[in-house]
Formats: sequence, C-alpha cells, structure tokens
Amino acid sequence: MREQVLHAEVEGRRFEVKLLAPEPPHAELPRRRRERNSQQAHHAAARDAVVSPMQGTVLAVEVAEGEEVRPGQVVCVVEAMKMENEITAPRAGTVSQLSVEAGQPVTTGQVICLVTREAD
Repeated sequence: MREQVLHAEVEGRRFEVKLLAPEPPHAELPRRRRERNSQQAHHAAARDAVVSPMQGTVLAVEVAEGEEVRPGQVVCVVEAMKMENEITAPRAGTVSQLSVEAGQPVTTGQVICLVTREAD
C-alpha cells in the first residue's frame, strides 16, 4: 500500500485527505526485490541465481553449462507479450545448473541458471 495525500475544499474549508491506495502490479516486484536485497542474511544460492523477471517463452540460450560469463553478458532471451527481453548475468562467474532451453516456457522468478564465483 502507498499513501496518497489529496487536498479538498468543502463549503470554503480546506481539508487534507490521506488515502491508502494499492500498489500497481508493476511496482510490487521491484519493491519486493529491494526489500529482499536490503536484508543482511543472504543465501549463497539466492545470490548466484539468475531468474526470469517475467513469464514468457525462451527464444535463445546464449551460454552453456560450465561457461565463464562476465557481468551483463546475455544468458538467454525471453519473449513476453511480443517483446524480446535479454536476461543477463549479474556477476562474473561460471554457469551451472542451466535449466532452460529454447522453446521452453518460463514463469516469473523461475531459476534459469546459477552463476557462481570461484573461491578466492
């Protein structure tokens, strides 16, 4: 919920009205992501996971199991509502547990692969 403040005038008197409005669906996912990222305790697998931000169909997989990737490198392309969306690696590392292939449907939040760093 988000708060919205409106000013209204009734019979010459001004009032300030606060409304609680539901969040639009497109704003909820980024807010939840920010809240999740701000928490101190992270699981290693969650940090390493590359997930689909939307429901759609995988058009192409640009990496292979065991391949080294750099930050921002395209992992796969997902089509959603006639738009092609590139899903990129969040960090440098090695691709493991690749779980999608071209033509396969994906759901929001589905893990596409893990990008793990070498231990220092």
